Amino acid sequence: MDKLASMHKFDYLSGDPSLVGKRAKKPPSGDLHMHTYYSDGSFSPDEVIRRAAARKITVVSITDHDSVNGIQEAIDCGMKYNVEVIPGIELSATCGEREVHILGYFIDYQNKELQNYLEFFRGERVKRAREMVSRLNELQIPVSIDDVLNNAEGRSIGRPHVAEAVLETGRVKNYLEVFHKFIGFGCPAYVEKYRLDVKEAVTMIARAGGLSFIAHPNDTLAESVLFDIIKAGIDGIETVHPSLNPSKSNYYRGIAREYYLLESGGSDFHGGKRDDEMNIGRYGVPVEYIDAMRKRLVA
Repeated sequence: MDKLASMHKFDYLSGDPSLVGKRAKKPPSGDLHMHTYYSDGSFSPDEVIRRAAARKITVVSITDHDSVNGIQEAIDCGMKYNVEVIPGIELSATCGEREVHILGYFIDYQNKELQNYLEFFRGERVKRAREMVSRLNELQIPVSIDDVLNNAEGRSIGRPHVAEAVLETGRVKNYLEVFHKFIGFGCPAYVEKYRLDVKEAVTMIARAGGLSFIAHPNDTLAESVLFDIIKAGIDGIETVHPSLNPSKSNYYRGIAREYYLLESGGSDFHGGKRDDEMNIGRYGVPVEYIDAMRKRLVA
């Protein structure tokens, strides 16, 4: 695997081998990893699209976690700001014992099978939140499921909404402390969430007419897991992400070329307490990557 990293040295934004170790002169045209308040983002689709437009991003994909509820709104907003919106999603899945996230692009977000799964998954998210609340109560943290539901405001429930409820009790100093002490992986109030098998996720995205990508690969993604995902029929891999330095981006770029995978990337913008707005326009992909996706769809 290390050999692949040295075989394909490309700049992490432009793909131009002459820019190895330098920052690309031309900014990225597409940000294909952005979240709204329909999952665990802090802003409406309008606000997200407006921020992208202000940074000269011309193509955006809204990839909310296990939700497509913000897509039509984002498309309508994109028309106002001259930003193309690619319908997307980020699905939670498992590969063996490992949790992985799978991005779907160009999906038919009204696909019945996809809609049925997301409705089921919303119910599972509520069950998970109830169990977290129960465990927090056992730890003498006075939160209720109503507090969590109110924070979610009818949207897809996730741990950030539980964290907000705990923060409001005044028992912790900040948002991150909630995760570190209570609801992070391995913590006393952590509850596993329902996830698809990675093959099921890839198949569901394909049946919805889309392309599937490995989201934010990193050092914890073992070679064996990576290759199992590739064998599951994944279409591409995210090679540009705030968690990837130029060396790692080049590494996964080499993987993409070795296995004929498409490439994607983006800011993974959430906003709010994550304070990651500076990543918009800094992490993204050129329009050529997006054109390659379109060609794959009609091949």
